[in-house]
Amino acid sequence: MASSDNEALRVVDKFNGENFSLWKFKMEMVLASKDLWDIVDGSEEAPPSTADAKDIKAFERRVKTAFGMIVTNLVDKEMAHVKHCKGPAEAWKALCNIHETKSLSNILFLRRKFFTIKMHEADNMLDHINKVKSLADQLLCLEVPVKDEDVMMTLLESLPPSYDHLILKLEKS
Repeated sequence: MASSDNEALRVVDKFNGENFSLWKFKMEMVLASKDLWDIVDGSEEAPPSTADAKDIKAFERRVKTAFGMIVTNLVDKEMAHVKHCKGPAEAWKALCNIHETKSLSNILFLRRKFFTIKMHEADNMLDHINKVKSLADQLLCLEVPVKDEDVMMTLLESLPPSYDHLILKLEKS
């Protein structure tokens, strides 16, 4: 496959093991926009062997395209999880099983990360807010309830000392 073909398949930032829920959402949208999501989620089955050869070939091409899109949107260490999968549905399921495991250790890890995040003085406020919201979203994907108040408290608690005046003003309100 030529380099330009790879770039055509790689349409979102490569998944590097962090923030699976956001990458997953982006990939679902891209695959759906290219009419490939039904192949990945398994709701579209292969045409029967008695179908027209042209239809079978078109389906096989779409399967390869969907699989290629998933694989080329992964960093090498994540590719190891799907390297031996037989198609896009199996690869998608493998990634979900690894990165959306509702284990106690995953939940504890994300909760700790959420409640202890800190913004550095040089950090951009919007980027920091997005990181906090992203962690909250990841917890929600693991079916851990996160209240708006939790997000606000975590955000305020994570601010550097230069924002102390803001926190004091909010406390007095």
